[in-house]
Amino acid sequence: QDHDLYSVWLLAYNSFVLTGAPLKQDSHPMPPLLQKLAEAVAFYQNGIYSGPATQSLEQLLGLRDESALAAAYLLVARGHFLAGQGELAESLERFDRAFELASKSPLFAARIYHDAASYLLQAGFEKAIDYLEQAHALLNGTSFVKMKATLSLDLGIACQSFALSSRARLLKAIDAYQRALLYFRKENHPAQYGLAQMNLGIVYMSMPMNEEAERVRPAIAVQALREALKVFDRERDELMWSSATLNLANALQHVPSTHNKDNLIEAVSLYQEILAVRRQEDDALAFARVHANLGNALAHLGAFAQARQSLEAARAIFEEEGEGDSADAVLTIMREMEEARK
Repeated sequence: QDHDLYSVWLLAYNSFVLTGAPLKQDSHPMPPLLQKLAEAVAFYQNGIYSGPATQSLEQLLGLRDESALAAAYLLVARGHFLAGQGELAESLERFDRAFELASKSPLFAARIYHDAASYLLQAGFEKAIDYLEQAHALLNGTSFVKMKATLSLDLGIACQSFALSSRARLLKAIDAYQRALLYFRKENHPAQYGLAQMNLGIVYMSMPMNEEAERVRPAIAVQALREALKVFDRERDELMWSSATLNLANALQHVPSTHNKDNLIEAVSLYQEILAVRRQEDDALAFARVHANLGNALAHLGAFAQARQSLEAARAIFEEEGEGDSADAVLTIMREMEEARK
């Protein structure tokens, strides 16, 4: 009889997970494990955690004998809830214990570390890289190719975010983006494809060119950024489109070429496109940087009057925003431009 009753509750729980159909308590209360799982599912569906606010780790681990994976799932839900409350250390403790319980399921364990890494990355902790690398290692030899590609993309973002001037970190980011692009194609995963290509282009432009053979990197960056713009739409993906367009324009100013004038003309056109959609009130410093870069490109083309207008606009905004160093850099460009004009 107890087995039949549990089967009824299990069917109701599965229906709740799949359809959101409400769970009705009757004279036979739901088994504790299913009750806790239902609370966790409700949290994922509605963003509301109805479990005890002081629910202890020991209470959850008490479910270990019944189902290690179920206990891990509950710990992960609690981890997400705590992270949402700003309790990152407490959240990571739940994720780590959940990982221990889920070790027999490589995919679930990898997802746990992926979730933890996402919070670490948002909070600016380099430990995100370790979590992502461990998650990726768990899937070696498995057929979860999309998950591996997702982890590679996020690993590239993490390595790039914490690279500073580390050549090794930048090379690791390049490798991660290239692995992600083995799976993410513009035909079926345009958003991921565009993000990987754009970031790849930015990393290539960030790499110090120590050897003659590395002089091709700006050209590779231009190619990657052009690929990103094949999937980012100016209206639909304004933020990503603006970022890719700006970085392409910057790259065109620096890529060694026998067509420098053509590159500068294209860069000017791209900067003007960005200024057509960006507003100073949205992000004054970003707006000023576009004007500064536009002015620099115009100056190299010999269009000094137009260049001065953009450079003056950039300098005024930088001074207004208290960015003295940036304002001084613009003044340096203006002085050099005046010397060239003479």
